[in-house]
Amino acid sequence: MPFKCGQCDREFSSETGLVQHNSDKHGIGKESKQEKKEAEQQIRREKKESELEKSLHAKKTKRIAKFGIAILVVIGLAYFAISLIPPSPVSKLREGLGPVGSQHIHSDVKLYLNGVPVDFSVSKYQVNPSRQHVHMEGGDGDVVHVHATGVKTGFFFSTLGITFNPTCVVMDTGKRFCSNENNTLKFYVNNEPNNEYEMYVMKSTDRILVSYGNETNLTSQLDSVTTKAQGIDRGQVAVRPH
Repeated sequence: MPFKCGQCDREFSSETGLVQHNSDKHGIGKESKQEKKEAEQQIRREKKESELEKSLHAKKTKRIAKFGIAILVVIGLAYFAISLIPPSPVSKLREGLGPVGSQHIHSDVKLYLNGVPVDFSVSKYQVNPSRQHVHMEGGDGDVVHVHATGVKTGFFFSTLGITFNPTCVVMDTGKRFCSNENNTLKFYVNNEPNNEYEMYVMKSTDRILVSYGNETNLTSQLDSVTTKAQGIDRGQVAVRPH
């Protein structure tokens, strides 16, 4: 059975020949092939774009993740570093410090540097508005007035601008007196060596000696610490309230 072209009446022995003829001579069927080709190309483009978009998204996510991890690491290291920083001397000395007026007691104090006593009777060491918790007053350089609970010797000295710890005394002038092979820093409370140094909490009628130097016999320095606080706290010496 012959296959006849509807456009030019030409006959073909097979359907394949007719289809090829229509495509070559009359363009029949080319549109569908072209559309199919374009559709396939569009699918490939969309697939490629989708893969590219996924790749870019993955890279972006990876960068964000790396950035986030880096931030967390930095924060963690900063927190760890901060945790290793010891509290400042003053903040440590203020731990346990009660409010002004929580008590009113007195102690006697002497500070010797290379055998010479520091004169606390001078005005710069006397009471002022910033020294409400603890101070010296009235031109007396022997008696410390303690107006709060938990006052440590180191805190008292810090109010005078003096740093005091187990190894050094640093005066308000900046001059340092630190233990070495020739000189040592000693701390006595009531004629007895005490290893609490700046962390010692001052008590009523304490007789406190801080001594820096090469002396091996501190008898004269210990004897120089007055007993004025005993008279005040025992009511034997009148003192105006603060």
